[in-house]
Amino acid sequence: MTTFGQDLKRERELRGISLKEIADFSKISLRFLRALEENQLDILPGKFFTRGIIRTYAKYLGLEEETVLNQYCETIHPQNQMNKVKVSKKESTPEALKKKRKLISFSIFVIFILVILLSLFFLLQKKKGSSLDITSLPQPAIKLMPEEMPPPFPDPREEEMKELHLKLIFHQETWIQVYADGKIELDELMSPGQQAEIRASENLLINLRNAGGLTYFINNRQGKPFGKSGENINYIRINLDNFEEFLK
Repeated sequence: MTTFGQDLKRERELRGISLKEIADFSKISLRFLRALEENQLDILPGKFFTRGIIRTYAKYLGLEEETVLNQYCETIHPQNQMNKVKVSKKESTPEALKKKRKLISFSIFVIFILVILLSLFFLLQKKKGSSLDITSLPQPAIKLMPEEMPPPFPDPREEEMKELHLKLIFHQETWIQVYADGKIELDELMSPGQQAEIRASENLLINLRNAGGLTYFINNRQGKPFGKSGENINYIRINLDNFEEFLK
């Protein structure tokens, strides 16, 4: 039975394409491409980078990207299932069940005590309210407050800092991955002339292959280059506090 990597290698060899040709085009290390074909997935970088490598590989061969990614997920899925079974067996041991019952009993006891204390508190407050003589309360002195000043106009720069607006313009083949507030918004190999716009309320996380292949703007202000052409840079973090450091 062939593996996921062997299937990819067979498709590449059928098309007469070398690994070096894919590496030169995508800027992906030959080491990672060989590891992919030899099914040594543990050598590859993190899960999101691996998906980007597979997507680029499939696109260059003319394969359906989503189909290849689904095959990759099916490859790693059995291992995840084995890990889940091991965890569930550990949680079902007699000692674990005994600790779990003790924790539940203690939680019920604490809730019961809290209910009694809250009931006593509201009962005392009700008695105090019914016995309070309103006529015995001191009358508040009337004070004339000075006329309040009108609120200042908001600073336009403060309005800009409530959101991050990232605009990307690509001049070279560039693989890019962008997360906005923890949610992935862009994971593509971009071609020259393509553009993308992404908005975030708090922060952006960017991973790049060929960092010098694009120009970018943050809140309509041009940014400094992320790096040189062909350079790979990961974990570029931009947020409301530091985004001006990236501007020209």
